[in-house]
Amino acid sequence: MGIKRDDTFITKVSKSIWVLGVFIVLLCGASIYSLNLFISSTYDNARVINRAGRQRAISQLLTKELYKYRLQQNYYPKDIGVIAQQWSKNHNAFQNRTKKIGISIYNTPKIDSLFTEIQQSQSQLQSLLLAPNQWKAISMDSIVAWNRSYLAGMDAIVTEYQIGHEKNLTQYQFFGSISYLFIMAFGIGSFLFLILPLIRKSRQNIQDGAIQQLRIEAVIENTQDAIWSISKDFRLLTFNSAYSRLCKAHHGNVPTIGADAKGFFLFGEDVSDYERALKGNSFSTEAKVVKNGKTKLYQLSFNPILDKNTIVSGCCVRQSDLTQRRKTLKMFKESERKLKEAQQIANMGNWHWDMQKDDIFWSDQLYTIFGQDKDHFETNYASLMGIIHPDDRKLFNDDVDRCIKKRIKHDIVHRIVKKNGELRFIHQKGKAFYDHEGNPIRMAGTAQDVTKTIEANKKIIKQNTELQNFVYVISHNLRRPVSNLLALHSVYNRGINKENDDILDKIESSCTALDQTIKDLNLSLSLKAITPKEFKPIALHEILSEVKILLASEITNSQTTIFTKLDNVNLYGVKSYFMNILYNLILNSITYRKEGVRPKITIRLTGSFDWITLSVRDNGIGIDLSPERRKKIFDMYGRLSGKTNGQGLGLYLVKTQVDAMGGDIDAISTKGKGTTFILKFKNRKEDLWFGDIKRHLV
Repeated sequence: MGIKRDDTFITKVSKSIWVLGVFIVLLCGASIYSLNLFISSTYDNARVINRAGRQRAISQLLTKELYKYRLQQNYYPKDIGVIAQQWSKNHNAFQNRTKKIGISIYNTPKIDSLFTEIQQSQSQLQSLLLAPNQWKAISMDSIVAWNRSYLAGMDAIVTEYQIGHEKNLTQYQFFGSISYLFIMAFGIGSFLFLILPLIRKSRQNIQDGAIQQLRIEAVIENTQDAIWSISKDFRLLTFNSAYSRLCKAHHGNVPTIGADAKGFFLFGEDVSDYERALKGNSFSTEAKVVKNGKTKLYQLSFNPILDKNTIVSGCCVRQSDLTQRRKTLKMFKESERKLKEAQQIANMGNWHWDMQKDDIFWSDQLYTIFGQDKDHFETNYASLMGIIHPDDRKLFNDDVDRCIKKRIKHDIVHRIVKKNGELRFIHQKGKAFYDHEGNPIRMAGTAQDVTKTIEANKKIIKQNTELQNFVYVISHNLRRPVSNLLALHSVYNRGINKENDDILDKIESSCTALDQTIKDLNLSLSLKAITPKEFKPIALHEILSEVKILLASEITNSQTTIFTKLDNVNLYGVKSYFMNILYNLILNSITYRKEGVRPKITIRLTGSFDWITLSVRDNGIGIDLSPERRKKIFDMYGRLSGKTNGQGLGLYLVKTQVDAMGGDIDAISTKGKGTTFILKFKNRKEDLWFGDIKRHLV
């Protein structure tokens, strides 16, 4: 497709001027023709009046000649017959409106009547003049009477002709005035309604053209691509700054308009490329240029320049540097490859749902996860619902609706049924997006196959259940003989045999320790059986008050000071658990206090959108926590210090209860400076992931 000039407006202006010119010529022609008719009519009227006057003069001349003949008997006027015949001929021409006298006669009914009235006098005079032998027989009085009658009639006729002539002059003046006014009005109207709008339109087009030219120049100049054009004889017509800079950088000089373009080849183009464009072909080509050891890849777009007659007058060329684009594309493909590999390793894929078109995009890995053929499976919402397990469809659909309406995250585990009937667990996450009016338009997210995780959790739960049953059986089977041994010890009569007393005391101590171990094991297993359904909001300050009452003696004897800083947030869990946690942590701080230093315990509770943090800090003896010792302090019977007689079960129970409520606990300690226990709990919201896993595992 060539570059073509738009001549639409020029064509319209030319047509308008042509039509206006033709109309003016026709108007002028009609005016001239009408004016000529009026002038001819007026001119003929003047000649008629003149001829009528001459007829009157001829009548007088003939009468005088007759009178002179009567006075002088021997006188006979010469050519009187010829004059009389011409006079008679003219009279007939006037009366009958003929053109025998060389003019057009425009008689009125009144003039015709006057000619009829003088017809007799004219005929008598004409007969007399054409018959000289009768001249003596006619009296002069008769001749004078006939002549007087004829003259009076001709005077009246001349007067009528004069009135008609003046009327024509008046009509001519009126017509001239009207024509002048019409021409003036037409000229003003043409100027106002045709010429002036054309002038304004031309001015506007010129301004628009200038603005458009500036815009085009701005676009051409504000690009890094080189743009130039040449004529058919390979002379530069135009070029932008990018082309000029490249020419200067590669050739050392700046091109000029009219220069030979063959001397400025920069991008691997060839003369044949230009010749192809100059033949009217539009095309793009790529060229590789190696200079100073660096390779550049260019795309050249050739377009012919066409005039208004679609004749090629030159060509325009645009250069685009593809080097960086190819590198970026290569990097993008490499990133895409790595993303696909990562999705394959994680068995995860991403999706995008266009709600308005009900069109869902799946990454390649999703087709593998869902067990569908990419070329034949139609990805839309109905198709997706079709492969979800029938028992999970309502749950899935309700979660999508809740995500869209409440603007919360889409997070659910559901089952799908593959083509071969295989059942898989899918963990799907997503988010809805909205337009500026708040209408949902799309969703995007990820889907991961968590079947192995679900099956592993099932095995763990099964193993835990079996372990609980085993411990239950063992503990009950062991506690019975242990209780029997303790009962037998209680009935033993001491003092008979000192050696037996010592043996029985050791047996009692071992049985007591075994009984306590069995109780601790049962307590630990019972703590792990709690579910989030039993969680309730907990006011920490209330629990702290109760703990202080339970530890009143220890706090008073050790002169312990407890500082609190509690934000207005609630913990979620089991009240008895939190009471036991604070009881053990505060007791631990009092137990491991510095000798001679009053214990100071700071309890702090802070909250954020996702987490609630509880910290208990003291100024006790502290401990040097290596990574290995950090792990052991929360083990069953693990202790921070070996200087006390405690069993070390307290921190293990604290850890077990924190874990049971979905929390996390850590310790920070410096020897000689004190210890801080940091507990983190999730700020509980509706947890579909946790709930769904529990539902599928039961």
